[in-house]
Amino acid sequence: MTLSNRHTEDYLVIGLGIAGLLFCEQLIKNGNSFTVIDGSYPSASKVAGGLFNPVVLKRFRAVWKAREALSAFGAYSRLEKLLEFKCIHSDPIYRRLSSPSERNKWITAADESELEPFLSEQFKPNTHPYLKADFGFGEVLQGGRVEIKDVISAFKDYLMAKSHLAPMDHFDYTQLTVSSEAIIYKGKTYKNLVCAEGMGIANNPFFNQLPIQPNKGEYLKIKTRDLKLEAIYKSDIFLIPLGQDEYLVGATYNRFGQDTTNTIEARKILEDKLKALIACPFEIVGQQAGLRPTVPDRRPIVGTHPHFSRIHLINGLGSRGILHGPMLAEILYNSIEHQKNIPVEMSVERYNALF
Repeated sequence: MTLSNRHTEDYLVIGLGIAGLLFCEQLIKNGNSFTVIDGSYPSASKVAGGLFNPVVLKRFRAVWKAREALSAFGAYSRLEKLLEFKCIHSDPIYRRLSSPSERNKWITAADESELEPFLSEQFKPNTHPYLKADFGFGEVLQGGRVEIKDVISAFKDYLMAKSHLAPMDHFDYTQLTVSSEAIIYKGKTYKNLVCAEGMGIANNPFFNQLPIQPNKGEYLKIKTRDLKLEAIYKSDIFLIPLGQDEYLVGATYNRFGQDTTNTIEARKILEDKLKALIACPFEIVGQQAGLRPTVPDRRPIVGTHPHFSRIHLINGLGSRGILHGPMLAEILYNSIEHQKNIPVEMSVERYNALF
């Protein structure tokens, strides 16, 4: 019997952050058999704010492939049905405008074809007693948030109940056998291996030469009874309502951060920026940090290893993983199963010279 006749499952997936979760959702949607190993490296998705925003609000331009990304958001609706709870919220996003010139820039941007679906032409005056915004707010359309930590937790429970989740949390590459016919790991055979490890890629001998670098992000969780906000507000930071008078404040961006330790420096930066946005007392009730996997050209890396046709990658989602994740998971799945081309700007092929 050849290895190709002994396949027991279609996929082995490493990593259960946003990339791994959404790729597994594709497998469930299409009826593939699979096993997931969560991975021992801390996932940035598990501490993320869950925000999806189609506009680069600092520069008033559309996020790369925003329309295509939003068109793949049916993945979240399917997850809601699968997990039986509402995880996606189309909360308004209000960007504080700091001057009359910024209001004019907003009006100009809202007329551009690229941004017209995402920027309201109507300004929101500031009538809130505890928000500091003399020139009001511009409203971002088609944004919101996903309760990503709850989704990952519930999805993990679902996988465990369906026997898709391996009991180990560490993937040992020394026990992996790869051939043109199959992937064998600890005596079990698979057709494909999908690596979705985030910064855990440093321990992946097949892809650790790729220029995926950590960008440390820290958030504060605060509590205040005065704000009573139901929308997301953006100044130098995002202020995201979580319910029960709690808010997430973030995030910092530190490309030199190498661990997930909370820092006093980040706490001070976020606290100062928050005080510039709100004028009421608040209590800091939590702080968290994660390492976003980023790429120098600010594009994700998706595709198949140039020398091993059964080993695949989805990584480098950076701070836009909630927005881009469904699209990238679908693109990778269609590449593996239907041989559809991956656009070169996001393909691992752009780094073939490193292998």
